[in-house]
Amino acid sequence: MVETGQHTGVSQYRPAKNAFDTAELLGMQLAEAREKAARHDCEVVVAREDGKSQPVPIEIDPTRIYVYIEHGAVSDIEGVGGGL
Repeated sequence: MVETGQHTGVSQYRPAKNAFDTAELLGMQLAEAREKAARHDCEVVVAREDGKSQPVPIEIDPTRIYVYIEHGAVSDIEGVGGGL
């Protein structure tokens, strides 16, 4: 997302030039999901694999897509950007 200014004190955003719908990653094998995300200048970070939480970066980065993996495939999109 790219900030476009503020409206009544609230920041407004629009999709970045190379944005895509992260839901497209659902069901993909991890390697395939990473390749697709990379084509959009994004990085896939595995936050949970087969029910076990994984260590993840805590810095906010709008190019990171946090996913859950079950049996090698993306089962859920946890979020984008990260941070605590």
